[in-house]
Amino acid sequence: MLSDNWQGTCWHCQQRLNAHDYQRENRCPACSKATHCCRNCEYFKPGIANSCREPIAEHVNDKERANFCDYFSPSSRNDNSSAPKDPEQLLSNAEDLFS
Repeated sequence: MLSDNWQGTCWHCQQRLNAHDYQRENRCPACSKATHCCRNCEYFKPGIANSCREPIAEHVNDKERANFCDYFSPSSRNDNSSAPKDPEQLLSNAEDLFS
């Protein structure tokens, strides 16, 4: 159980979140993205099986939707490394490599 003064950040916009912001149906007050989702979990790690470091967690198809995972633990990371990248910017960067 998280203490009342625990703080984390939204996986999408980096808005500061408190412990009560991580309830199952809660959304980020800044961007309205789900907070109790894989993308906001300490165990989320793209590139490994199920994108989850918890080996016995059930498979979740949509990592950005709220879910009932019993292993959910809000991430305390303060970077934007798991935020989605702008596809147009990625394409532009790739094209720059070959021009």
